[in-house]
Order: sequence, then structure tokens, then C-alpha cells
Amino acid sequence: MDLDKILLEEDITYEKIKEFIDSGDEDNYYKILSRISRFPENDAKIICKEIINNSKNEDIIDRACMEIITFIQYDYDYYKEIININTIKNIDGTWNDEIKDKLLDDSEKAIVSVFEDFSKEQPESIHYDIKIITRLLDKYDEKYIKNLKIDKKNLIEVCKKINYIMTTNVKNVLKFFYCISNEYKLNLGEISLFLNVFFANYPSVCKTFIEENKDYDSKTIFIKDLKVKVEQHDKEEKIKYDMEIFKPDTKRMIEYRKFQFKQNKEINKLASKKSIIGSLFKSNTILYGRKYGLAVATKDSKEISVGSLHEFKYEYPYPIEYLVDPVEYIEKINSLKNLGRGK
Repeated sequence: MDLDKILLEEDITYEKIKEFIDSGDEDNYYKILSRISRFPENDAKIICKEIINNSKNEDIIDRACMEIITFIQYDYDYYKEIININTIKNIDGTWNDEIKDKLLDDSEKAIVSVFEDFSKEQPESIHYDIKIITRLLDKYDEKYIKNLKIDKKNLIEVCKKINYIMTTNVKNVLKFFYCISNEYKLNLGEISLFLNVFFANYPSVCKTFIEENKDYDSKTIFIKDLKVKVEQHDKEEKIKYDMEIFKPDTKRMIEYRKFQFKQNKEINKLASKKSIIGSLFKSNTILYGRKYGLAVATKDSKEISVGSLHEFKYEYPYPIEYLVDPVEYIEKINSLKNLGRGK
């Protein structure tokens, strides 16, 4: 049957267009998605999911996800499936953040589900968990953590694992840790299980956090511990700075610079030898420099030379063809094509 005719029917269902979805034809996918609002909701969910599963075209997948957000009512388990499929396909379209935000708005279910799974030794949906946790920290808001019903031990495990998956938005990670420690009234030992690792990686972020959030309760265990860590870190840095062993050795630096200069010169020579273009042109060497000496003026306004004259010069080889007048450039290039090299 003709797909266009089926899509114009009043009572279209998934069964009627199943063969067109299985065909893998992208044109069919676009036609079906443009009429997705005419299908019953359960059928629309199946159709969008199968198109996302079958398609390799990111634009079609993006369109299907946008249709889900627009026409299909929020369903945690269904949205979770969609994110999992796209994560495996390594697709992260503009729609993705909207789906994650809808999941986070249902935070009591989504965050508890994600945190409980992520706290396990072997999470079942680790890709999905990381996606949701990353989005949570991207747009962190304390409301997501308030009255969160999850076991303290599991939550500490989540905090420990976050240290190893987050390389961006680390300021929000620290806010998250602060809020968790206050809400769950964690003691110093419990806080250290995740804060020590974070501080070791981002000491400057911790220092900035204290300076920028002076309105936070300084009497909390978290802030007290963070301040102690920052003070200790500053002391250690000062000791390192003052110790001779950590100061740069001038002689070694000079030797290193000499070696670096020599190495670069050898690399450039080797590159010139192997250069096809360089082999087509002869080269000239320009010398430039100056002589200088020391002179002392006497009372009689006479100058007396002190020591012998010194001289320094530099040289830089470059293709002789660069000396050609710009007006004759094209003419010279044409002659080079015939001759194969410069005269």
C-alpha cells in the first residue's frame, strides 16, 4: 500500500505502517513523524522508539525526540529508554537536555532511581546514570536534593564516584557536596571520603568556593574542613616556594635552551633537505650584524679604546627566488615550470 494514503486515514495505527518502519527508508521516517500526532499515544511511543532504534540519521533521531517531547506525555521509564538508546548511539541532540530536564523535574523518582543504581558496585544503566548526574550538576539547584529519600551510605558512594566522572562544572560539584553534607548531617570522616579526592584535584576551586560563598554557614563541618585543607595547602605551597630544591636551576635552564636551539636547528635542516619545494630552489644567505668596542673619554675629551673590537652577526638562508621583483613574479613562476629549478 501507499504510505501517503495510509497517513491520510482517520484511524491510522502502528500495525498499518510497521512494514514502512522496518524498511529503513529515511523518507518514510520523515513522513511518519510529520503525522505522529494522528496516532494513538501508545502507538506513537512505539513508532518513535523504533525509528530512533533503526535510524542512523542524526537529524531523523533529533526530529523523533522532539516529537516525543511535544506529543507524548511524560513517562519516566519511556524517557529513560530513549536516553539509553541515544547514549549507545553516541547522539546528543538539542532535545536531549529537554528530556533530562523533564526527568529532573520529577526529581523524587529520577534522582533516587539514578543515585541508587549508580551507588551499586556494577550499575545497571551507567551511561544513563552519568547523563542524568551530569545534567543535574550542569544546572544544579538545591531543590533537587531537599528531602531526598536515599540511604546515606549509597549517597556517599555516589559522591565518591562523581569525583571520577566530572571534569567540568566542578564548582557545582562542590555545591552539591556541601548541600549533601548539610542535608544528611555527615560527620568529618564521611565527608573526607569524597572531599579529600576532590580537593587533591581542584585545590584552587575549593579556595575560590570559600571566597565566593562567604554567606554559607562557616560553622558547618564541611566549610570548616574545607578551610583547614585550604590553609594547609597554602602553607605547603609556601614551603615549596622557599625551598632551594624547588627553585629553577639557572645553569640547567641555560643548557636546556642551548639544547633546544640546537635541536630545532637540526630539525629545520632535516626538513629543508626532505622538502620537495626546497629542492627546486637555490638559496642565498644574508649576513647582518655590527662591530662594537669600548671607549673611555678623558679629561681632555679624548677617547681611548679599551680592548679589541667585538663582532656579532646572524645569518638566515632563504630561497633566492624570494628576491624576484613582485611585478615579475608570475613571469618567473612560468619560467620555473619550464626549467624545473631557478637559475
